[in-house]
Amino acid sequence: HQSQSIPFSEWLSLLTLCFAPLVAHVLVGVPEPTVCGKLPLPWHERICHFNPTSIFWRYFAIVDRRAHARKWDRPDDLGAVNATFWDGNRWDGSVEKMVRMRGKATKEPSYHHIYVFSASAVGTLIITLQGIQAIYELIANATGSVYASGHPISKVFFPLAILGLARLPAAPWLTAEYRYRQHKESEPLGEGYSEPLLPLTPHIDTNPIAAGSNVPSNQYYPQNSWRVLALCFFALDFKSDTRISLTSFVSLLFHLFFLLCTLAIVAPFTWRKEREEGNTATIPCISSAWYQVYTYMLFSPALVFILISALETRRTKCGLYTT
Repeated sequence: HQSQSIPFSEWLSLLTLCFAPLVAHVLVGVPEPTVCGKLPLPWHERICHFNPTSIFWRYFAIVDRRAHARKWDRPDDLGAVNATFWDGNRWDGSVEKMVRMRGKATKEPSYHHIYVFSASAVGTLIITLQGIQAIYELIANATGSVYASGHPISKVFFPLAILGLARLPAAPWLTAEYRYRQHKESEPLGEGYSEPLLPLTPHIDTNPIAAGSNVPSNQYYPQNSWRVLALCFFALDFKSDTRISLTSFVSLLFHLFFLLCTLAIVAPFTWRKEREEGNTATIPCISSAWYQVYTYMLFSPALVFILISALETRRTKCGLYTT
């Protein structure tokens, strides 16, 4: 294989460059779960939050929630919209849950948006710089202004770095400065919410916004998610190689598979946000068996992609790495 002449010390540098976008993407994009029920959180329910599609949806949903809010001045709402709540049976990121959690935080943000000098802002800056670097190299390679270096292992996650730019529209409202105490669902509801006086029947809409409860129904504009649907196109890989290696071919298939699956999963829910099914900060299908299978199908080819790229990576006479 072509990589056998690369010394171990340089392999460490290449692997560091390889996994840097992935590590940054996970650290700043995956929220810490909040367990609200008696049952513990299964590991297989947690793993789907590391799926880039789940992270992409979270960014999209937070921007959408903020774009349709008539009033956004509660720090506890900022914490609740960023949190992921596990009630023992499913994930709940609805507006109802956000209102229920008012007054239940042991730690909440200081303001209704983040500060410039905060951990979240630093994470956004790192993600942005990685995305700009990836775009610059793709454009430079496509225009021929620099040597087209193919897909060495150091650039395996460059498309993921570009996807990280989808964080920018949501950046002012992305925070990890929140904590919630463990509680049972039978506890009193949060401020601004009251249960209906009559028992609910299956024929009555249980959505608190639609049912006329004390959740402020005029707090949000009608959902119209096309305003932020353009975020889906940040994941595009516009690179065109003059020499197609096996690594380049696998990269094309892998990222095309991810892009098409993400669009196919996200698009239907964006038009259902008038209903409870799509109006959630956690991707609605995250607990579905097919979505878990898709997550594993995404992770497994990624390992194969890294292996192929490692075998084909070589150093040229000028010192650059290519495939």
